[in-house]
Amino acid sequence: MRRTGTLAFLTIVAMGSLSCGNSMGVETSAQSAMQDQSEIYKTFLTQWIGTEQKPINVSRTAETPSAADMKDFTECAASGTRWATPAPANDITGQISQLSYVRPTDPKTWKPQDPQNLIAHGQSVGSAVDSGFSHGLMTLSAVVFDTTHHTAALKYSFVCGGLCGNGGTVIFIKTSHGWARSKKACGTWIS
Repeated sequence: MRRTGTLAFLTIVAMGSLSCGNSMGVETSAQSAMQDQSEIYKTFLTQWIGTEQKPINVSRTAETPSAADMKDFTECAASGTRWATPAPANDITGQISQLSYVRPTDPKTWKPQDPQNLIAHGQSVGSAVDSGFSHGLMTLSAVVFDTTHHTAALKYSFVCGGLCGNGGTVIFIKTSHGWARSKKACGTWIS
């Protein structure tokens, strides 16, 4: 009886160890994906803003890529790229707020300063465009990884008024030095 009890106890401990190992592996994988997503956001925003690093409003919420976005990602990436299921929309404040020039912004309360309206009220074109850009809003999609976790894609849009903005799809490739932006950019638009 004592031996059976010891065997049952060891079996339960072993099963618990295996289940802890699996949950730790999943947690580590999720943390790694979160770190990669943060690195991709930082790389994109740093390159997009340029060397001046003027403050920019970035939506706190990443949008979930739509079926049309996923089709764009496939057309933009290397032939045969298979994407993992896109992450749902989430708060990315913690992933972008380390950048000194980023102002995490609630898109529901954001108000543009449309350059067209400012010009109509007497501001110079240069001043109106500067004001429009400084009050614009960058919105990012959740980062989607391919099934090998070596290619990633995101969609972005920057809106600063009715005829002021740009956006598109950007592809990233994992290198030995981290995530690097691919030369490929698709679905680019300018307003």
